[in-house]
Amino acid sequence: MILETLQENQSVVVLVPEIGLTPQTQRLLLKNFGTQVGLWHSKLSPLERKQTLAHIASGQTKIIVGTRSALFLPMPNLGLVLVDEEHDQAYKASLAPYYNARDCALYLASKLPIQVILGSATPHLRSYYRAKENHSLVRLRGRYFESPQEIIFEESKTALTPLLLNHLAQSLQAQQQSIIFLPTRASFKKLICLSCGGGVRCPFCSVNMSLHLKDKRMRCHYCQHEEQIPKICPVCKQDSLAGKRIGTQQLKSELEQLLPSARIGVLDKDHTHTNKQIQRILDDFNTHQIDILIGTQMLAKGHDYHRVGLAVVLGLDEVLNNGSYRSYEEGVALMHQIAGRSGRKESGRVLIQSLNAPFLQQYTADFEDFLKAELQMRTPCFPPLRRLAHIEFRGKDLESAAAHMQGGLDILKPLLEQYQGVEILGAGVARVAKIAGQHRLQILLSAASTKDLHQVLNALQAQAKGVFKIDIDPQDI
Repeated sequence: MILETLQENQSVVVLVPEIGLTPQTQRLLLKNFGTQVGLWHSKLSPLERKQTLAHIASGQTKIIVGTRSALFLPMPNLGLVLVDEEHDQAYKASLAPYYNARDCALYLASKLPIQVILGSATPHLRSYYRAKENHSLVRLRGRYFESPQEIIFEESKTALTPLLLNHLAQSLQAQQQSIIFLPTRASFKKLICLSCGGGVRCPFCSVNMSLHLKDKRMRCHYCQHEEQIPKICPVCKQDSLAGKRIGTQQLKSELEQLLPSARIGVLDKDHTHTNKQIQRILDDFNTHQIDILIGTQMLAKGHDYHRVGLAVVLGLDEVLNNGSYRSYEEGVALMHQIAGRSGRKESGRVLIQSLNAPFLQQYTADFEDFLKAELQMRTPCFPPLRRLAHIEFRGKDLESAAAHMQGGLDILKPLLEQYQGVEILGAGVARVAKIAGQHRLQILLSAASTKDLHQVLNALQAQAKGVFKIDIDPQDI
């Protein structure tokens, strides 16, 4: 399709969710299309950006590989947009404006003669639903190299069990590589008191702080407040603090003791602050200077390495039970994505630790089986059947934030009588009630009509008081 688009003298944008994926995608396209291929992401220098824009303007660059902002480049005669790993949450901006590049591409195609292809082994339920409705779903079945894959379930809490260690040792002996997925970073996600059940909370945010053994500090991942690691529980003063969840750094330390010959690397946000650091770890893994790569969600991206014989999925139960309406979708998708890193060219094994094995085993063969089942089970007031709007009110004191939220509810009440396809799902304290000294309250709207939802929100913005933000189709509700 890229070749056909170029032959019609049109340009192409190829979107990937993470900067770390741009090099392998660029290399593939350079091999096929040569100097017509350019690159765009936030880590480019001002000079590199200037050169790319000049090459686009002169017509030298006709294919751009980039992250979500590449969609806004002034590509002349744009004919095709490819959104790779379209399910990925990285396409949704975390700062205002809270746009989703995937949805923007689809909107662009509704106004201009542009073809959009959304690609994923684990498509977002809303994308799948729309494609089925529009009769535009294309299935590429099977694995590219038709390599066999064995999936093993271990009904266990997250731990370095004898079965897991045995499989890692087998891969080492066979001179194959392994990847281990964990849903959290840091050494432990939280410290929990075994006596009273309390934790070490941030004084400025209503969340438990995370333990970072490497820095020997407790750190809040919301406001970045840091403290020394306490020796006793701040709630009951007992010496019974323990880590609730295993994390990347602790897992690396334990594996280094149990498998001393293994070369172990970590791929998470604590170890990769720059694109060069990400690429160095991935290059070391690609050239087999790393035997076991431990990582968080970054491992689930579409990396393509042919020596991975074992993929291990840990902590999946935490994802399946994270409280989001999309938790099952996120968990099953992660299982498939991590499994997909193993046995890409030769035979591979996947070891999944979970207490929800009977549920997950139903969907190992075909992700579409899960999507069909989830469409039947998903509560009708949530996507894909409805749109959501998250309205968050903030204030230095709880009373003012609550007053502003109540004012918003008072404005919404007559509006919802006029627009009956919009309803309030809930209103109250946010999941994280306080961040950086700011109290947070929220209203969640559900709507059958996008147009009606926007009419209601525009009226609210014109009338409501106080500091608030609006996020359409929020990721973490």
